[in-house]
Amino acid sequence: MTKESVDAAHPKMGRIPELDLLRFVAAAASVVIYHYTYRPEISGTIDENVFWLLQEISRFGYHSVTLFFMISGFVILWSSEVYSAREFVVERFTRLFPSFWVSDNICCRSALPCPSPISWRMLLANLSMIF
Repeated sequence: MTKESVDAAHPKMGRIPELDLLRFVAAAASVVIYHYTYRPEISGTIDENVFWLLQEISRFGYHSVTLFFMISGFVILWSSEVYSAREFVVERFTRLFPSFWVSDNICCRSALPCPSPISWRMLLANLSMIF
């Protein structure tokens, strides 16, 4: 089923730009800002006052993870109404796994030297998103 046929069959099932924006803000902006500003480590010591006003706001950034997953769950459930179970699984697999495999490969290769060797079993478990 193509996107055009989905839009024609279910005209109300299009994207909601506000949800995309909120999900971006939750995942990218809030979480990233939280990690970089809430308890920044400067020269090996934690400086609680470097971003004094921003820290007062960013300290709630950890809630953005929950918001991101709530929106994602809604969007996934909503999109599942359009496809059969088989089409849904194929669409999710082809959308998620290739980019996951590329990013996993990049991360594994950039983490040199590796602290411990990775077994084939661990590698396959990671590539399957089980762990």
